[in-house]
Amino acid sequence: MKLPKTIYVLLSTVLLLLVSFGSLKAATYDFILTNDTTLKYTTGQEYILVENTFSREVKNSKYYVSTTGEKTFHIPDMVSKNDEDINIERTFKKSSLSVKSDTGKSLEYSIEEQELGQGMYVKVPNYKETKYGSVYTVVLTYNTHDFVKKVFDSVTIEYPILSQDTQFEQIDESTNTTAQINYNLSIEVDKSISPLFKIYPSEYTEKDLNDSGTRYSFSSQQRLGQPIYLEFGTN
Repeated sequence: MKLPKTIYVLLSTVLLLLVSFGSLKAATYDFILTNDTTLKYTTGQEYILVENTFSREVKNSKYYVSTTGEKTFHIPDMVSKNDEDINIERTFKKSSLSVKSDTGKSLEYSIEEQELGQGMYVKVPNYKETKYGSVYTVVLTYNTHDFVKKVFDSVTIEYPILSQDTQFEQIDESTNTTAQINYNLSIEVDKSISPLFKIYPSEYTEKDLNDSGTRYSFSSQQRLGQPIYLEFGTN
């Protein structure tokens, strides 16, 4: 399967100036923005569940984020598919699309479909203020065949690279506020899947989920410029 070259990163904030990752370690931030993507595969299925969780935390008591604005998620198309297949897959994704708060409440959203091959944007208006000491969370989920290939008992799971141009810090010069941005990826499989044969990149964290299965996690730095690739049951 041929994946999009990169995952598009979109942030709906008032932070304007982007700077490089090099200054992250010593900085103290006013906001923490975390984008957690989890792919959940159940053995036997031809598709995979994608769960995108966005969280915003205010670390400086002087600031808050109002209900003005929105969070934009990008749902990519598989670039190797023809137009008919892309349209069919988009319909499949939209039929399972869910957007909720951290409490499980369904949220309003709108979908903007781009040219075939460019994916879809899901825009979620801010549903509440984000104040110091609280965390604002949006959870978007959908099913797709794009990131998984099953042949008998063998399963391959792939996910596009995080672009080398991805920024991990934002500064708003007008307010002199800073935000740290994280992009984490996890792949969860159940215990019925065939043994892991290959995984790339080689740096990752593995966690036993007991009866639920196994989670393979990749940090922002481990994903940078590298696609995620796992093979189960191949020999």
